Amino acid sequence: MLFVIHFFALSYIGTQIVEILPLDKTNSNYPYDIIWMARQNDEKYSEKIAEKYNGTVKHIPMIRATMFYSQEEIGISESTYKELTGKAYGLSGKEIVIGIEDQNYQREEKVTDKVLYDLFGWLYIGKFNPNKKEFESSNILKDANYQYRIKEIHTQNVFGKFVPEDAGEGCEDTVIFSDEYFDKQWKKQAADDEEVSMLEAFSFPKTKEQMAWKEIKDHADKEGITVFQPDDSHSPHAICYNKTVFLKEQKISNIFLLFSKLFILITLLISGVFIMVVKNLAEMSSYQRRYEFFHSMGMKQKEQKKILSFEICSVANIALGTGICLALLYVMTYLHWYDAMGEKISTTFWIYWLKLVGIYIIIQIVVQKLFVRYVNKRI
Repeated sequence: MLFVIHFFALSYIGTQIVEILPLDKTNSNYPYDIIWMARQNDEKYSEKIAEKYNGTVKHIPMIRATMFYSQEEIGISESTYKELTGKAYGLSGKEIVIGIEDQNYQREEKVTDKVLYDLFGWLYIGKFNPNKKEFESSNILKDANYQYRIKEIHTQNVFGKFVPEDAGEGCEDTVIFSDEYFDKQWKKQAADDEEVSMLEAFSFPKTKEQMAWKEIKDHADKEGITVFQPDDSHSPHAICYNKTVFLKEQKISNIFLLFSKLFILITLLISGVFIMVVKNLAEMSSYQRRYEFFHSMGMKQKEQKKILSFEICSVANIALGTGICLALLYVMTYLHWYDAMGEKISTTFWIYWLKLVGIYIIIQIVVQKLFVRYVNKRI
């Protein structure tokens, strides 16, 4: 029982704690301050806002590509992607490449997780609409009209990560289409006033960003495209995002998560101490008899205390050591899963995890020493 507590504390809870740290690690990975999924005729308004607040704006032709599970993605052509990144893939027909926005991006990583290939293999061109038959039945997954050949999935930082992951299923990632296929679909979407056809990517001076954001957000809410929301199990949909607002909300959420996980960790720590104390108190009479036996054998008091200390701590130390070894195995498996998702864990993760383990061990040793001292006084 004791080693299970140590394992759970240092593996599942421990990894969740160190994943959050440091709280401000993602501030720099945003190429734009604001992105807005708009219509083609919104370009003039965007230029006006950029000029008014001394900013810049890029007009990027796009279409909505929606996954069966309701997540909306950013669809662009291969030529547009080449302009943004300098990379091309030679796509043709219904071949696509998926770029997953990585908030902790350091370099591009290939994604090998088969689940993501299956999820992105079905796409509906257009925004999510629960009233359409495409989203009503899983039978539509077998329809070849909505199936695509994925050439590659990789991590990137082209637009920035504005939506938290839903168990690996992200919103606002990038779907790169062949130029021929994209142009055909874009003309259809641009002709529909209720569909996205242009991504407006803004950059502003820090002092003007929030004023610009308020104006863009108000305009998008009043004049923008209608957004249908998915069920509560997925992140809400939107057509415009602000870096500063998102990071602030994420930091508040992370602080709450951090304290909730620390509370669970402390509870587990106290539970472990309680189990150790109850076990040893139950054996107090046994310790008393052994102490008397050692004394009758003429053993020095120092040696008696040393033997009793070893006996009291041995079970707890075995449980702690086993828990740490299994937790390390869990962390290695956890990181392997992240690697398959194309996300590389930095050395910062290991530093925080080892610090957490070190603090946990120190607390356990201190508690053991205090209890050994208590037992020695009682007997």
